[in-house]
Amino acid sequence: RESKVLSGGGFIGQNQGGLVSTVADTVRFVRMLIRNGLGWNGRRILKEETLAIMEKDQLDPAFGSQERQCLFGNLGGFSGEEFGWGGAACTYWSLDRKEDYAIVWFTQYVDMPEWEEQKEVDPAKADIWSVLNKAMHSGNKDVKAPAGQGRKRALSSSKDDKAASTSSCR
Repeated sequence: RESKVLSGGGFIGQNQGGLVSTVADTVRFVRMLIRNGLGWNGRRILKEETLAIMEKDQLDPAFGSQERQCLFGNLGGFSGEEFGWGGAACTYWSLDRKEDYAIVWFTQYVDMPEWEEQKEVDPAKADIWSVLNKAMHSGNKDVKAPAGQGRKRALSSSKDDKAASTSSCR
């Protein structure tokens, strides 16, 4: 299937040599990370040493706040071990090895205004990252994994790589 994406132009003007992916491929990638570099079939995709480098904060503290950066690195989170990636159009994933969970969400909304600017939106409810993290860390029973799977296995055990979370982003 052909997909026209031009570096630095086309319909993705910000894409200047960056990554382009699908939800399904991102879920596969995050599952591979959860499995410490192993694919769904048990075949090694990345060395553990490579994963350790990827998961380490690569930014100099002088760079400034990482809150809105689209870079691998420690996102803080509740355990202090969460890392992830954010992209254009509110596409994000994060993984926390200590708490044993991952979140993938894509909205495909390029011009997302800040929640603080939207008077009709409650920022506490709109911050999906915080809502999901609090639910995962509190053991909230309202957060459901696919049938037959525990919350920590929802992304790590299934071979069906087509499921992913979709919601709003900050």
